[in-house]
Amino acid sequence: MLTQEQQKFLADDTLHDNTKNWKNLHWVRKQWLTNRDFALASVQKNGMAIKYFDETFRDDPEIALIAVKQDGRALHYLSDRLRDDKTIGKTAVQENGIAFVYLSDQLQNDEELVSIAVNNNGKVLANVKPQFKANKDIAYLAVKNDMEAFQFVAPELQNDPDIMKEFNRQKVAQENQKQYRSLDTKMGYKQDSLRSIKDKIIAIKQQKDDDVVTFKKD
Repeated sequence: MLTQEQQKFLADDTLHDNTKNWKNLHWVRKQWLTNRDFALASVQKNGMAIKYFDETFRDDPEIALIAVKQDGRALHYLSDRLRDDKTIGKTAVQENGIAFVYLSDQLQNDEELVSIAVNNNGKVLANVKPQFKANKDIAYLAVKNDMEAFQFVAPELQNDPDIMKEFNRQKVAQENQKQYRSLDTKMGYKQDSLRSIKDKIIAIKQQKDDDVVTFKKD
């Protein structure tokens, strides 16, 4: 059961920001960090909050699963035992492929988890074992997710027709996207220029009208 003070702390959205606000946990009362209910409520809002809790909770499967489901990178702060748990590891890399680097050595040799990770973030291919960089299915998934992953594909696969086709398809799509953005920018400049001219015409007309009114008064 959470106290009113704890509820107020969590309701204040202090844990939503993934870059800085969750660090506020470092300043809360120490006894809160040994409270299981508070730990559960905190990681539901931001998985990375697990970093500040008692080691007991970082080895708690229920809390750990909630944490990595919210932010896969929370895997980094779990116990060695839980980083070797496939269910937790799979949930983590599904949420964020980067979490792959925090898996146990044993799980980093699991082809299913490698596939899920690179399908979520192609650049993770840089961190997988050599045998997976030379695995066509995994290499293809990585390149399909991010064409920049091609540089991490094993040399013997870099001329593979399917992988090359996907790489070239994305390269063309990227070039087209750049052209569209450039066109949109140019059109934006033209529209801004037209608006500027229109505003000037209106201003000149208004000045003339004001001059006429002033002349009549005189």
